[in-house]
Amino acid sequence: MYTADVPIECTGVSSVARRALDALVPGGRAVLAGVSGDELSVNLLDVHVKELTIRGVFRYVDTWPAAIAIAASPDYDLDQLVSGYYSLRDTHRALTARVDDPASVKAIIKP
Repeated sequence: MYTADVPIECTGVSSVARRALDALVPGGRAVLAGVSGDELSVNLLDVHVKELTIRGVFRYVDTWPAAIAIAASPDYDLDQLVSGYYSLRDTHRALTARVDDPASVKAIIKP
């Protein structure tokens, strides 16, 4: 079982959101950015005992202008965020790269 301080769930798939919440460490904060119409059961005892914070984000309100400005700025080299490139065959390695390398930030899968 993986653990996370701040998982950011972006798929909107309830089973993925459930895994993100289950992975939270005590004091962890989950961000649910993926939009879904599904209901999701939350164990409130876990929320209380582990002192969790769950935050919903609706459609990335007002974030795109800031993100575009950062990406366009010569002050930031976003290529430095890429930790590795993987073939489609190595998708599992790409998705678990952080387990082997805690410094891994962004794995790119190229078909």
